[in-house]
Amino acid sequence: MNRIIDFKAWDKKKEKMRNVHGLSGLEKDDSYPFKYITCSEGVIQWKDIILLQFTGLLDKNGKEIFEGDILKIYYEGNQRSYLKEVKWLNDAINKGRWDALDTCVYTSCEVVGNIFENPELLEG
Repeated sequence: MNRIIDFKAWDKKKEKMRNVHGLSGLEKDDSYPFKYITCSEGVIQWKDIILLQFTGLLDKNGKEIFEGDILKIYYEGNQRSYLKEVKWLNDAINKGRWDALDTCVYTSCEVVGNIFENPELLEG
């Protein structure tokens, strides 16, 4: 089984989503596993980004689903839907799984935004 390991990053300084091309420069401080990320815009320090992992799944339109994405999850024959953030759950109860994606496997889902650029989608 092949698993695609891919990332995107939220640039905290420029408040912009970045496509990650590489991770480099091991950091001696345990708080940052790498020193830099590289993207099409250049090199960004690790401390200035929030790294978001690809889940390995695609939405109903073929769009990659990443951690931090907001999904519109359809059920009851696509007559009803709700919004949920994709989060990695790694605690004693969840044993490492993506929240929101368990449901998505059995229904259809669509990426409608992410928590950084569209936080208003999850309000209320």
